[in-house]
Amino acid sequence: VNSDASVKSSNYRITVLTERLVRLEYSADGNFEDRPTTFALNRNFQKPEFGYKEDDKFIEITTKFFRLTYVKDKKFKSNLRGFSGSLYISEINLNLAL
Repeated sequence: VNSDASVKSSNYRITVLTERLVRLEYSADGNFEDRPTTFALNRNFQKPEFGYKEDDKFIEITTKFFRLTYVKDKKFKSNLRGFSGSLYISEINLNLAL
């Protein structure tokens, strides 16, 4: 995992793998999985271009393809819906707009 492309606290890690792909991890005990998986055998991605803003409550990560907003330190909760050719994940603490 490219640490320059990750936002991490004691309970979550958000990694921007590419300008179109983001990995969301939540762990109550702070342990995250770094072993290869069938999804990502090679994890040596180049750091993509992305923007990052943070305040006391929220994190916002943006690329030219998505904007992700997350309420910090909450377990990821989302509903996945499709409309007008776009995907939208929304519930209390996670919003991903494409």
